[in-house]
Amino acid sequence: MTGLTLALALSQPVFAVTPTVWRDDTFAEFEKGEMKGISVTADGSVTLSQAVEEYADTKALHVWSLARDAQGNLYAGTGNEGKVFRIGPDRKADLAGVLPGARIVHALAVDGGGTVYAGTSPGGAIYRIVPGKAPALVCSTGARYVWALALTPKGDLYAATGGGGKVLRVSPDGKTTEIGASSDEHIVSLASGQDGTLYAGTEGNGLVYRIDGGRMQVLYDAPEREVRGLAVGKDGTLYAGTMSGAVRLEEGKEEPPRPRPDGVSTEERSSLYRISPSGAVLRLWESTQPLLLSALMDGDGRVLLATGDKGLFYRVGDDGAAAVVTRFEEAQPLVTCGGKEGEVFVGMGGSGKVYRMWKGVGPEGTFTSRRYDFGSGARWGKITWRAEMPPGTSVSVQARSGNTEKSDDGWSAWSTDLKDASGSQIPSPPARFLQYRVRLTSATPGVTPNLREVAVTGLQENLRPTVSLLDVLLPGRKSSEGGPPPQRTPQGGQGGGGTPKPGPASKRGTPLVQWAASDPNVDDLSYTLYVRGIDETGWRLIAKDLTTTSYPWNSESTPDGTTLIKVVASDRPDNPDPIALTTERVSEPFEVDNTPPHIVSLKVLPEGGFRVEGSASDETSPLKSGEYAVDSGDWNAFFPSDGIFDSRTEAFSFKVTGFSEGDHVVLVRVTDATDNVVVGKVMIRGK
Repeated sequence: MTGLTLALALSQPVFAVTPTVWRDDTFAEFEKGEMKGISVTADGSVTLSQAVEEYADTKALHVWSLARDAQGNLYAGTGNEGKVFRIGPDRKADLAGVLPGARIVHALAVDGGGTVYAGTSPGGAIYRIVPGKAPALVCSTGARYVWALALTPKGDLYAATGGGGKVLRVSPDGKTTEIGASSDEHIVSLASGQDGTLYAGTEGNGLVYRIDGGRMQVLYDAPEREVRGLAVGKDGTLYAGTMSGAVRLEEGKEEPPRPRPDGVSTEERSSLYRISPSGAVLRLWESTQPLLLSALMDGDGRVLLATGDKGLFYRVGDDGAAAVVTRFEEAQPLVTCGGKEGEVFVGMGGSGKVYRMWKGVGPEGTFTSRRYDFGSGARWGKITWRAEMPPGTSVSVQARSGNTEKSDDGWSAWSTDLKDASGSQIPSPPARFLQYRVRLTSATPGVTPNLREVAVTGLQENLRPTVSLLDVLLPGRKSSEGGPPPQRTPQGGQGGGGTPKPGPASKRGTPLVQWAASDPNVDDLSYTLYVRGIDETGWRLIAKDLTTTSYPWNSESTPDGTTLIKVVASDRPDNPDPIALTTERVSEPFEVDNTPPHIVSLKVLPEGGFRVEGSASDETSPLKSGEYAVDSGDWNAFFPSDGIFDSRTEAFSFKVTGFSEGDHVVLVRVTDATDNVVVGKVMIRGK
């Protein structure tokens, strides 16, 4: 490369040589994207979703409850005017009744003869609606809310109430009998098994009750706060859908939201629990969706779950395998009701509409990936995808890029359709974020293309590494920067960086150089160390091509005095010249002291035994300790004359007693702050 070519290359953004590949090929990855008319199967494939259509419009604010009679008529309980609508085969929503004094119709049930029972809030009344007649009051429960109604196979009617947390049996003449009460204020869900066993779920502590033979007992205490969805399988297995969130739509409650009870998880999530007839509990499924508003058994023995906020429907098998069935973008699904041959009716909050889902697939759908964050500016390579396209189906892919995470401001337009599934060049401009969009279409009823994998490749702009800390740990002293030892940044961790191994242990008396470094491109790093005196101009090499973040430095060849250490970090292991980048950091000044102290005027004076006197000094460091030993015995500490070792020159005097007759040798040892040692000797002459 010529000098001119090199200068031109370095005037442009320099890109690293190791590309980053983002790959979507699992349920967990695809679930993070945005779906419109799209399903994500349990094995991680993107397909067209179940067919969905608007079935009826009640013109109310919310549809809170749904029930279906034997003739196929659908009833919708709405708010906030306390109306019940009948939706016949013509899909027209006709007013079946306005319930006096009610705002919300939270509960509906239809018996075998087509009589509709409706539970209201506030007021806690239950009404009977016979086709062609005005609603008639069955009873007033004495509670503020009737949250749910259930009819057993024998035709017994039960009500779950709030503001009292009770389950009531309601006789045909309106007489109520209390079956049981909960410690929670609200029992919000009811479900009946084929054997007549009744199940109830609460809001507050997330309790699941079993009601059998007139006895109500806790079956499970869920970690989440509310059990809104209950469904019973043909074999008597209970499925309990729980949630940690709270419904944000107006429910007619007049009291403020109550604090979450002690011991209840504060994590935002929904869960589905499988509770066997024996009482064994297994968590089948868990999601970060905070609202799970309905659970319904489908015709294949799986559980259909309606979640709020994002309007996602999940289907969960008995093995816990989950699939995203579809998504409602415009409004929040509040309630579901089964129909014939796999039909599912969905009542919506915020629009008052009822939708119908049925087996089969829609004609088209769009999947938009999450925004992939490449950490810094990147240029794009190719996008590849793997899809199965039966006759009459197609898959098209587009891409775009931008530099904002939560907004489309400044993002490029979607590219034209990319054609080569084995590798199409991404035409989007360099940026930090990339996103792709896939459109699936089918002209063949009931047939869908199947997208199994998408991979996008980007090459980050090479950014300089950083050295956040450089410390020289001197023998006998704390770190020069006064902080804790540097912490290494692991490979792939936030901020990037290499994965250096700890350096060899330093010997006693050897300075230890430590540093902390990271790389925004997550490149491996190598290090070079230099030293110079503070009054010198040139740096001298200590070590190069280090892959550790510590180094025991033999400073014996360095002159005493004020000294500096420099570390240079390079991303050269992952980037060849000329695109490799370096950064450096210089330590705080510190003292190198390789010269031991010296002892002068050491003498022995007879004084009630003997007194040893003298002085010690060091050219560079303060003295830190003094000891003496007699005739090669144990070392004994002594203090200087002023009582503390804290200066470079210290006078000392100490008494030695208890000798036997004869000559004796007294050794005096003085240590400076950098563990340099001097030993002096004085003789005691016996008589």
